[in-house]
Amino acid sequence: MRPTWSRVMLATFVLLLVAAMAYGDAPRPDPVMPLVMERGALITYVRPGSAAAEAGLEVGDVIVSVNGLLITNETVLEQAVKLSPIARLEVMKRDEGRKVRVMAFPREDGLGVFVQMVGPETMPFFPKYPRRA
Repeated sequence: MRPTWSRVMLATFVLLLVAAMAYGDAPRPDPVMPLVMERGALITYVRPGSAAAEAGLEVGDVIVSVNGLLITNETVLEQAVKLSPIARLEVMKRDEGRKVRVMAFPREDGLGVFVQMVGPETMPFFPKYPRRA
């Protein structure tokens, strides 16, 4: 008869082998890492056909700066857009979690977006899963 420790080791090995066979090939979802939330204007609505829509801005993007001017409140955003016929926007894309530079050509009514000011103290920023075409 085998000693007890040898039977325990054999049982542990068999259990680990069965677990590896059962779960070894299971698909693992991609992790969603929180991003560092930058202070800026979170886009909550984009009017169809507006300057923002033509520039490729989407709901969930964060406008960080306009023509190099950091956006600290909604008034700064409105004034920065009105002062120039071309708005060079630095935007944190929600899906990719990276900053991109976008050119927009504002009209009389501005960019055509509704925004909410956000920052590190207001909310965590988790990217959505990438949109599927």
